[in-house]
Amino acid sequence: MIKWIFWAVPEPMAKRYAIGLILLIYIFPSLFGVYYTKLGAVMNILWYDVIFYVFSRAKGKDDNESDRME
Repeated sequence: MIKWIFWAVPEPMAKRYAIGLILLIYIFPSLFGVYYTKLGAVMNILWYDVIFYVFSRAKGKDDNESDRME
């Protein structure tokens, strides 16, 4: 998990990352009338980043495995 600290979003996934972050921080809370505190916003950004990191690593492993199978 220490690799997450130095991780950067891969360029092909940057648009997906940005859209998801905007939805998480601005759109969904305004739809449900929820307001984040400063700490809540920071925690949600960190949570989203870790989840996206795990997702992208899993997707990368699946892509590598499918390349090996061919």
